[in-house]
Amino acid sequence: MSSFYLLAFALLLPAVLGHNAIQHDCSVFNFYGISPYKSNLKDLMSCLLDQTPATGFVTYTVGSFPNRVYGLALCRGDIQAKDCGTCITEATREIQNLCPSSRSAIMWYDNCMIRYSPVEFSGSVDYKHYYHKYNVYNKIKYRAYFVERRNMFLRELVRQVDANPKLYATAEMEFGSSTFYGLVQCTRDLSRAECKRCLNTAIRMYRKSGDDMATGWFGFRSCNLRYETYPFCEDLSKWNSNLMNKFGRKST
Repeated sequence: MSSFYLLAFALLLPAVLGHNAIQHDCSVFNFYGISPYKSNLKDLMSCLLDQTPATGFVTYTVGSFPNRVYGLALCRGDIQAKDCGTCITEATREIQNLCPSSRSAIMWYDNCMIRYSPVEFSGSVDYKHYYHKYNVYNKIKYRAYFVERRNMFLRELVRQVDANPKLYATAEMEFGSSTFYGLVQCTRDLSRAECKRCLNTAIRMYRKSGDDMATGWFGFRSCNLRYETYPFCEDLSKWNSNLMNKFGRKST
């Protein structure tokens, strides 16, 4: 990852910004003083705030070259318009406070994300920049079997994305006496094929860096996956599979 991203990655948002703030990234390329770009960015934030809650996703462009600014806002697939609006309101305010002169920035929350840049990014995935957060969960026996089952569960969620116009899927998985909850989601500017490619790459990266951790969160700027021991979203389906018999082992 680039040096400016690593610096921003280290600055996890404090609790005062809200319990569901994840992190942010401000570019080192800035505008100065009162500029046309700053004015366009202000208009963009207003448009994202006004238009996102109705559908949970919007892309918008304000201005002309060289001061054109591209923006995107996304809310988690299960939240209602009111909660979406609340999250976008906080995100648009805080991204301007934390990145006051940045020509590009992104902010992730539990319930939403926003992004802007002078370079058009719609429909493409930046695989160089990502965020991750892992939680140690030491109550799992048969760890190798658990990891294999978890990975199959996440890949099944990716397959389910095709059936949802929101490019979003959630489910829960039982493992012994524990229940785990999973989510995958893409920004809706991606094609279904690019969404699945992004999520499958995220799973590979997650496996590479987090197989010794039971739960966590991994995301690129255009897609993310999440896997927890508590129900963090509302529209969960049951993952009905016969993997126990397939592997011929018990998980207790």
